[in-house]
Amino acid sequence: MAASLRLLLDAPYFPDRGQADHLLAELEAVGLASGGSAEIWTVVIDALAAFFAATPDEIRDRLARLGAVRAAPGRRDLGVDLLAATAETWCRAGLGEAERAEAGLRMVAVTARNAGNQWLFLLAGDLAAVSASRRGDWARAGLIDDQLARATDAAGRPATGAVASVAGAAFDRAAARASVSLQIRRYERCEPIDQGVLERLVAADPLVCDSGLIVPAQTFLSLSAPAADPRRRSVLENLNGLMRENADAHPRVPSLCCIPWFELTGVLDGRAEARRVTLLVENVLGTDSLEAVLLRSLAYPPAPGRHGAGGRLEAAATPAARCWRGSTLVSAWIVLAGIAEESERSAEADARLARAPRLAEQLRDLDGFASRIVTRSAQAPGENCPAPAPAPAPAPAPVAPLTERERVLLRELPFHQSVADIDRKHNVSPNTVKTYLRNIYQKLEDTDRTRAVTIAQERGLL
Repeated sequence: MAASLRLLLDAPYFPDRGQADHLLAELEAVGLASGGSAEIWTVVIDALAAFFAATPDEIRDRLARLGAVRAAPGRRDLGVDLLAATAETWCRAGLGEAERAEAGLRMVAVTARNAGNQWLFLLAGDLAAVSASRRGDWARAGLIDDQLARATDAAGRPATGAVASVAGAAFDRAAARASVSLQIRRYERCEPIDQGVLERLVAADPLVCDSGLIVPAQTFLSLSAPAADPRRRSVLENLNGLMRENADAHPRVPSLCCIPWFELTGVLDGRAEARRVTLLVENVLGTDSLEAVLLRSLAYPPAPGRHGAGGRLEAAATPAARCWRGSTLVSAWIVLAGIAEESERSAEADARLARAPRLAEQLRDLDGFASRIVTRSAQAPGENCPAPAPAPAPAPAPVAPLTERERVLLRELPFHQSVADIDRKHNVSPNTVKTYLRNIYQKLEDTDRTRAVTIAQERGLL
């Protein structure tokens, strides 16, 4: 029983695979085949074993075994069935069936939350966000992150997790994981992080048994150190160790901290070491990810005035960009504005800089993140002088949502049809089409059709 509970708590991120293999072998040998619980434990063991599968053949074998017991009596227990379903989605993700895996994880998350199984809800949500990020679907990953953050029950779930992290008290992993999800969203929005909560969580798990929980907590503790902290060298060393040991297993952590990690490395160790950070990010997140392209643009800045400077970054920073986090898009357009300014293309720089707040608004109140990056973008890696903080921008006026009819006509704009073409297609008068288009342009805050289409795509309307 103790062995199975330990494996359940650590799944699917086993910090000590050797010990985990031993515990699993012990479970399989004993079988826990006594009494009426044998069928349940058979499913539990199969589910735990599926998390260990490494090669495609092993994954297919474990997936087949889980499929064979789908109708077994042991899966009549809802918790056991959800654990097995999570293991199945883990296997499908390992076989490259990302979208199918995400659909299964969303089903598990909804059912687990409705059943009050907070731990499985948060675990399934976290795995679904990782899978969506791997596909470059940052919008889906962001929505899942918001759901996890909202799961931090205002009635005291985060506090329960923090208090329970005191030595000698029972450790509420569900509450702790919810607390970390909330801290991630606060960090991404440049809101204050509750260091006390994170410190207690880390202290409660000194051996990092739950790396999916503790690695993000340790990372954000390091990043929350103030810029003037004399211990910045130790902060950087902590970050280096965390990223080099855990980035492969927890890729969403470097996706969130790669820019400040790159910056701190450049300030303390120079551009050459900052380029090593770029290489690690490329290896973990993919050379075609926007995070990697952005860091490479910072590590190898184009010569001022060079024709096409920033072209690859601009091509990567499209609404359909393959990036792990939507906040990277905000960073990319601010960096692109800096490249245009250095090339004395002021109008282009202004247009690019104006795009960043629009994206921040689309990405659920990330304007604080945009403001922070503005203060950093003028400082090249290796320079140890802070950039002046910009004056706060006025809050944008609220924009009225498009009506259903306006949305229908908006979908015609990318095809560059004439007003006559549109009115014939929808059986309305030309003046009616013009009135709708005028309303659409007004709500999208642009009078150019091409720009309106771009803005609509950025806001997820197309």
